[in-house]
Amino acid sequence: MMQSLHQFLHSKKIKAIIPVRNQNLSVYETKGFYRKQMKKNFDKKTYNQRNIVESIIFAFKKTFGDIISSKLLSSAYADVYCRAIAYNLFSFLLLRFGTSPKINK
Repeated sequence: MMQSLHQFLHSKKIKAIIPVRNQNLSVYETKGFYRKQMKKNFDKKTYNQRNIVESIIFAFKKTFGDIISSKLLSSAYADVYCRAIAYNLFSFLLLRFGTSPKINK
């Protein structure tokens, strides 16, 4: 099962950054061509960036919800793009002007 997934990712030129389960085994004791390659080329720095990406996706879903009511695929793409633009604009304005805007009376 996993070997076929790794073959699919490799055929699409997608780099899988997945830690191998048993870190104590040497590369030569690890079974599977793609698992051996993953163990040799595992980039811990890139893998640790996953937490940042997951935090952003969580905040995005918390803000806009995780349901898209569009029926057509093109409408769903447009909906997600508009939400992403709104989220990025909101984040930019929040960083630029702060969390508590000053109101002049």
